[in-house]
Amino acid sequence: MSARLIDGLANTGALADLFSDETVLQAALAFEVALARAEAGLGIIPQAAADAIEQAARTSDFDLAKLAHDALRAGTVSIPLVKALTAHVRVTDSAASCFVHWGGD
Repeated sequence: MSARLIDGLANTGALADLFSDETVLQAALAFEVALARAEAGLGIIPQAAADAIEQAARTSDFDLAKLAHDALRAGTVSIPLVKALTAHVRVTDSAASCFVHWGGD
């Protein structure tokens, strides 16, 4: 069974185009980059971590089918997306990977 990242929002052709897996992923990654930039700007995370997160947040580097499958299991796309982005950041900067979707204590 194939799945989409957000099946419930694609109930018409126009909405299916607007909420395609690619656009949903792009928006989610843009959020993660904006979060990292804001946190770096406030001194909550290192600027180098925000830079690494931005570099790793390329839509083309993500496996949409796997994300959709994992989103079904998790009940949300956020959990597998953050895990996948963390793994992508870890490839180039292992120290920065712990700051993906940083919430702190």
